[in-house]
Amino acid sequence: MMSNTPGYPHKIFKKIVELLFPVYCVRCATRGAIVCEKCLEHLHTSPSPVGGVLVALAYKDRFVRQALWRLKYKGEKHVAETLASVLFHHVRDRLFEIAEESPLSRDEWLIVGAPSPHERITKRGYNHAELLATSIAEKLGEGHIFESGILEVHKPIVQQAKTTSRAERERNVRGAFRVSEHISVRGKNIVVIDDITTTGATIHECEHTLRRAGAHRILLAAVAH
Repeated sequence: MMSNTPGYPHKIFKKIVELLFPVYCVRCATRGAIVCEKCLEHLHTSPSPVGGVLVALAYKDRFVRQALWRLKYKGEKHVAETLASVLFHHVRDRLFEIAEESPLSRDEWLIVGAPSPHERITKRGYNHAELLATSIAEKLGEGHIFESGILEVHKPIVQQAKTTSRAERERNVRGAFRVSEHISVRGKNIVVIDDITTTGATIHECEHTLRRAGAHRILLAAVAH
């Protein structure tokens, strides 16, 4: 008899997908996850924070690069959960520190993904940064709410990976984002999640956009640098 437990049908569907399309660790080829728990311990980590951004992993690690590439360009959405599990600890620890600094505060935090141009979302079928943000919000639990579509891209930008200098990256995204007219962030606490930070141009432009719209506290975090 089928269980009435919330989320049960989703879990069954997930198990069926795992059986039909098994996932193997990019480092040791063990079946089960894009990077198995044992191999997660051996990935190169990054000093954190970097330029005001919490960072978990080093992009120089070829297994980190491969996992991120499969998330962004191969449609393997399940990768987000594994990568988010690593970044989650950095975000959680910093939020604990903030809570200790303001012990009487019980404010909620919105967890958002860095925006992506509409045409890229349409092509991929999802915003990979929002997948990371969703997973981190779920792991953080009560008081941490994923919010989709807070930040929007409202002018043409090229992929940051195709730019050649820090100055070009900054020009590319300057003024490119806006807060959705359907959402108010005034007085809100917000964690912005992205997959990669190189010069920090994209994620800091997100920060500037949210501050102009009246956000209170803003925490920036990325999987890799």
